[in-house]
Amino acid sequence: MDEVAEPDGAPLSWRVWLLVPLVLISLIGVVAPLTQVHGRDPEPAPFKGTPSEPRVPYNDELLELLEDPDIQGREWRVIRGLHDRCVRGRRAGKIKKSLADRVRRMLDKHR
Repeated sequence: MDEVAEPDGAPLSWRVWLLVPLVLISLIGVVAPLTQVHGRDPEPAPFKGTPSEPRVPYNDELLELLEDPDIQGREWRVIRGLHDRCVRGRRAGKIKKSLADRVRRMLDKHR
């Protein structure tokens, strides 16, 4: 019988040392998702507090005024300016009360 003797204490080849971290990473990638609890996200907590500034309902009303063919010239430019200021205010997070009052007066005028 021909027996092949393996040398004792033979160093592992460099290929094996490259595979060890890959195996550990793949094990972590499989085990970590299994430990997470899957389910519905909790409902968001209701808002507590008061808004810093009043909101302006500019989306529908001001756009309707801008599309109205009867409104032209200086008045159309004023409405367009109010609409642009409301858009910038919304992006900044709040709209000043004076702007909200001007929009409300303009909407009341054209109703």
